Amino acid sequence: MTSLEKRFTPDGVSYLISGKKSRLGLVCVHGWGCCASDFTLLFQELNRKGADLKLLAIDLPGHGDSPKELCPDASVSGCARAALSVAQHENLSEIVLCGHSMGGRMVMAAFTQAQATGIPIVRSIIFLDVSNYKLRPKLYEFDEKDPRSKAMTEPQKAIKKAEMFQSMFSSETPLDFELATLNHLKTLDRNFANSIRENYIRYDHEDLDASLANVGECRIPFCNLQSTDVDGENQRFPLKSGQISPWMQLIQEKVPQAQQVVVEDSAHFPHVDQPQQVANLVLDFVRDFE
Repeated sequence: MTSLEKRFTPDGVSYLISGKKSRLGLVCVHGWGCCASDFTLLFQELNRKGADLKLLAIDLPGHGDSPKELCPDASVSGCARAALSVAQHENLSEIVLCGHSMGGRMVMAAFTQAQATGIPIVRSIIFLDVSNYKLRPKLYEFDEKDPRSKAMTEPQKAIKKAEMFQSMFSSETPLDFELATLNHLKTLDRNFANSIRENYIRYDHEDLDASLANVGECRIPFCNLQSTDVDGENQRFPLKSGQISPWMQLIQEKVPQAQQVVVEDSAHFPHVDQPQQVANLVLDFVRDFE
């Protein structure tokens, strides 16, 4: 299967599937305000390269075609369960978990959940430009816990959110992807989107360090593909090869076995801006532990 097919679990989790019939599945989890189709270009490249993987991309609850009711508490753990339910529905016994941005938190929680049950076996973990709010000096002004948000109307907050997303695109980002992403952002349920954002920021402060340390202690193969960093004003800037951000330093401290690569000529969506390069890095990483 080289084309993308839309499927649903019995509970209603929406996901895209492609790739070969394989014992190993690549389970991709998108970021906040995004959806499963973000991984289309990456999946096309992986298929073109003949990747021996079943490729899965999940619409997290409240995103894409997955209803918010699948995760009524708008939590990282609830979204992680939804992601694992897709792997289980496809009868995958072994998976590689791949998370972009917010999806990195869901991936870490999914690993902890799978570790507890042994089903499915997580063979490795991949991060795509994940960050850590614990390392940031402040929130965005539209965030509910930022005092500045109280003086803003909802339309003003929506404009600021769109501006934030605009800063995540680069000259390499396809225009149709930009437009689709901004349009999808408008479809989100405001209360659910705010709640899940608050929850994953809380996860950064309370759980992420321990989750990373657990991966390090378990010696699970870990690959961090980083394309940007964030300055003191929450402005994104692209990284260059050889640069190491404070976040990358923390990952290396907690996960000594981590492989870390800077994806150049990209903004916050390396799998969209540089799908060929990311596909090569993913395949090299997966082959390393086969």
